[in-house]
Amino acid sequence: MPARPPTNSMRSRSRGLPRAKHPTLGRLFKDNVYQPQVELLDYLRANGFRTFIVSGGGIDLIRAFAEEKYGISRDQIVGSSLKTRFEMKGGRAEIVKLAEIDSFDDREVKPANIYLHVGAVRSWPSAIPTVISR
Repeated sequence: MPARPPTNSMRSRSRGLPRAKHPTLGRLFKDNVYQPQVELLDYLRANGFRTFIVSGGGIDLIRAFAEEKYGISRDQIVGSSLKTRFEMKGGRAEIVKLAEIDSFDDREVKPANIYLHVGAVRSWPSAIPTVISR
């Protein structure tokens, strides 16, 4: 019997996000977007730019709402992440999140994480790293 495609256990955990409300604004968290930012992203895409979200926050949390609210697909999100492990359970392939940080997307790690996910780092000249194979 062929294995089924892997599941992402974080998708089920992020299902609570659509119902979670901001404590002081009283609106759903997913509805707290900055409209000028959405308009800028739309403008950039309309003019041929690929847009990404690069955050120190959790990659799975951002992926739960970014496509709907910002038009940015899951593969264009860079963020902090947990280590994962591939397992077969009852003929089903699963990606299991481990209780260990894989990447904390902040400070000096951020350019390396951008390169890992995007394949390039384009910024001001002093921030463009030279890729060294060792």
